[in-house]
Amino acid sequence: KDLALKLAKKVKKYLDKKHTTYLTRSFDRTVTLNERANMADTVKADLFISIHFNSSTENKSNGFETYYLDNHADVAIKKVENVENKYLDGADKTVNQILIDLVIQKTVASSKKLANSIHSNLKKVMTKKFKLKDRGIKPGLFYVLALSKRPGVLIEAGFMSNKKEMKKIRTNRYLESYASSIAKGINEYLRKLPQKDLPLF
Repeated sequence: KDLALKLAKKVKKYLDKKHTTYLTRSFDRTVTLNERANMADTVKADLFISIHFNSSTENKSNGFETYYLDNHADVAIKKVENVENKYLDGADKTVNQILIDLVIQKTVASSKKLANSIHSNLKKVMTKKFKLKDRGIKPGLFYVLALSKRPGVLIEAGFMSNKKEMKKIRTNRYLESYASSIAKGINEYLRKLPQKDLPLF
C-alpha cells in the first residue's frame, strides 16, 4: 500500500503538468471500492487508473501487466480478480454484475486503447532499463473499474513477493520510470481524443 501510494503520487506529479488529477487517497487510509468509484463520479473524471503491486505464492513469479475491464475465461486472471474484488459481499456482486455488463459495452474499446497506450510505454522502458518481464495486456473483471463507469485500467507494477524484483521496486529510479511511462501513455491516449478539458482519476 505504501509503494502503491508513492507510485500514484509520482504519476500525479507528471500528469499535473497538463491535466487536473485526483487521488482516491493521499495518505495511508483504507478506501472501499465504492468510495473510489463515487469519487470518480464526484470529480467527473474521464479516466480511472487503479495502481497496484502484485504478489504470488510462487516467489519466482515476476514482471508487470496491465488490465482493462472485459469478460474472459482465464483461470490465472481470476486469481488476481479474487484479490482485487474480495471486499464485495454477495449482494453487491449480484447487483454489480448487471452494472458490469452495461459498463463493458460502453467502455471496453476505450479502456483497451488506454491499456495499450500505457503498456507500450512501460514495455519500452521497464523491459530494457530494469530487465522486467512483460506479462502483457489482459482483460479482467474488476469491480473498481466497472463501478467507476468510465474508461480505466488496473496496473500491476511488479511482484513484491519476488525478492529480486522487490529490490528494484523499492528504488526511486524504478518508481520514477514507471510513473513517467504511465503518464506518457495516458498523454498519448488523450492526444488522440477530441480536444476538451480532461480531468483524470
